[in-house]
Amino acid sequence: MADIITYSNCQRIDVADFNAYLATPGYSHSSIKSDKGGYSAPFNVTKKVMIGKIVDQILTDSGKVDYANENYPVARIIANKIKERFAPVLAHLQTQVAFVGTMEYKGLTMPVKGILDYLLPKFCVLDLKYTEEQHVDKLITYMGYPNQLWNYGKLSSVNKSYIISYSAHKANQLNPCRIIEIPIHSPNNHFWENAVLNFGEVACK
Repeated sequence: MADIITYSNCQRIDVADFNAYLATPGYSHSSIKSDKGGYSAPFNVTKKVMIGKIVDQILTDSGKVDYANENYPVARIIANKIKERFAPVLAHLQTQVAFVGTMEYKGLTMPVKGILDYLLPKFCVLDLKYTEEQHVDKLITYMGYPNQLWNYGKLSSVNKSYIISYSAHKANQLNPCRIIEIPIHSPNNHFWENAVLNFGEVACK
């Protein structure tokens, strides 16, 4: 039995129909985080969450921007600031790229999936994060975003990942946008090890 996590059957899938993606078998970072003894904890869609969602919609050109939402004007300003800061980078990236695959660890397998905000094939994944917190680095650790990006990297066969963050905290108003590298080169990840041990099934050889 392997003491490191391995991936197989990784495939890129179409996410034009997002509901079809949700119905695709596989565990995502968010679904595992929300699991409470076999039940998914309710997710609270706050104003902050909605702003981040709309910023994501605008920047990744998903075609589903919620223009009527009361938070759209603020989200548009934030999205434009990110575009202005990182336009040379964003121009080369693929957006809203989804993958599915199979994770194996200690004789157990588990289907996994994820939607990447941005992908530069064979090089890196990038994820957008909006926050109102001052200390973005601490937030990244607290929210477990390195675990999310670790899975994205393995599914897409890249060894580098970055977070494009925008902090609306007043202390960061002079430099709200940052690109933060998140190391994902390690062959193992404790979050995903525990996930396979909890949700995986005996591998059929």
